[in-house]
Amino acid sequence: MKKFITINLLILLVATPIITSCKSEVYSLNNFVDDLLDSGASVQIGESTDHSGKISPFLANTKNNIKVNGENVNIYEYNNEALADEDAARVNLDGSGYHRVDETGEGRSVSWSWVGYPHWYKKDRIIVIYVDVSRGSNLTVRNLLESILGLQFAGK
Repeated sequence: MKKFITINLLILLVATPIITSCKSEVYSLNNFVDDLLDSGASVQIGESTDHSGKISPFLANTKNNIKVNGENVNIYEYNNEALADEDAARVNLDGSGYHRVDETGEGRSVSWSWVGYPHWYKKDRIIVIYVDVSRGSNLTVRNLLESILGLQFAGK
């Protein structure tokens, strides 16, 4: 019985750091791209634009443009999940705009006109925006994003 307890304690001591380190990894742009590629999608990495700390026409962080199966997808990657949660909470439920307040207390509401249906997703510290220009007639990219990121938090 002592051997059984000793062996279980050793297993627990060895496994705990491994399990903890697996849970502490935060989902990032690189994880997202890897998941897209693992799903068989074609991915082209485009330009990045830094909006950090600014009241901009869009979210206040670094925007990364990629093409997924030829469709434009924008990814905003944040330093931590709390900042991504704050920006996600500011987005209108229909995905048509947001209201933001800067560090001076000045607020700004922004509205967008889309050429298609906007779909907003969030996972850990990234926010992903996909505008479906087919207006729902081609669900391939949207289904792929949902399978990786979960249901959209805003959009049509």
